[in-house]
Amino acid sequence: MTAYVIDITDPRYDELFHYYYDQSVENTWKAKHQFCEAMGLDLPDELLKAVAKDNILVPEDIGAYLLSHKEYDDLHWLDPYREGGSRSDNPNVNFFWDFFSQGKPGYTAGSKKTAAEIIDLIHATGGEAVVAHPGANFKGKDEILERLLDSGVQGMEVYSSYHSEEQTRHYRQLALDHGLWMTCGSDFHGHHKPAIQIGRIPFLENEAEIHRF
Repeated sequence: MTAYVIDITDPRYDELFHYYYDQSVENTWKAKHQFCEAMGLDLPDELLKAVAKDNILVPEDIGAYLLSHKEYDDLHWLDPYREGGSRSDNPNVNFFWDFFSQGKPGYTAGSKKTAAEIIDLIHATGGEAVVAHPGANFKGKDEILERLLDSGVQGMEVYSSYHSEEQTRHYRQLALDHGLWMTCGSDFHGHHKPAIQIGRIPFLENEAEIHRF
């Protein structure tokens, strides 16, 4: 979920930050241990503490560490992420999707606020709720997505670097069917996504229909 024009000074957002931060500190290291056990990998925590930020170790940094240290060159399951490999366009983020997303060996499920709770908070603080890159988040499960679209959101991120041309057309039609705003996002993440350029959106044919906040 993306929130636009919220009151960021509302103390409820500080509470929400700590709710997720405290879990992240525990779960990201737990995920690393699960991943290493599943892959038979010896990767001591001490080696990664320097790249952890605020004691949170994101999977993209694990991938970047493995790919940049020669002692792991003989791990051939990393070959798709190396230069010229099938997953080398955005190697660190693809590493995350392949090993740490839901159903993968490094996935950990912390407790989460419900969509209704988040939408209510956004609205209570003067904001507008927009569903973020549904192609990545719902993976074709339109029956779940459509329930969310009818639950009080104002818009959907139709144009995204995550979406194929076919998906873009599909989500555009869903947005029209539900009377939602259409937004766009490159989902630029700096060095973790070298194939993505900030502000560059594929398959955007009609900029006039994009809602601008």
